[in-house]
Amino acid sequence: MPRERKSLSDHKLTGTKPEWISPDVATAPGRPRYPKNISADAKRTFKRLCSILEKRRSVTEGDSELLRLYALAYDRHAKAVAKLEVEGEIRVYHRLDKHGEQVPTEKENLWLPIAVNAEKFMRGCLADLGLSRTIEIRKQVDPPNTKPDPKDEALFSREAPQPVSDEIDLASIDETVVN
Repeated sequence: MPRERKSLSDHKLTGTKPEWISPDVATAPGRPRYPKNISADAKRTFKRLCSILEKRRSVTEGDSELLRLYALAYDRHAKAVAKLEVEGEIRVYHRLDKHGEQVPTEKENLWLPIAVNAEKFMRGCLADLGLSRTIEIRKQVDPPNTKPDPKDEALFSREAPQPVSDEIDLASIDETVVN
């Protein structure tokens, strides 16, 4: 006969972690399969993200497609950045004017939008996977939307009457009466 499960409060008291899944979790944990037809670099990225999510105990088989897309975008970003390092962000392109002659013009490198779009997509994927702390940071930075207490306003106002203190003045005590 199996042993009875410890409750979450018992685990908290003993400092252990439950091995069973909490009833409020809708998805079962599991490592996603490695996708086929991706490069070795993309596979390394896929494995790296899987291990990070496993440490957090939040990886599921349903994350496989999102992880695959992130790995492909990471690979595309790496290629675009390598091209940008070689060619630079501004490049000289030749175009034809109305007379059919070549005219050199400086333009943004065509690899730059590819790198920027891949970065935006990767950031969105990380947020979807729960690996981005931007939401938590925004919650911490925003001040609470509470109105100040009228009693606090009276403390900082010059026109409001100052509160009377109930403290005993030690200088007014007659020492001959007190033994």
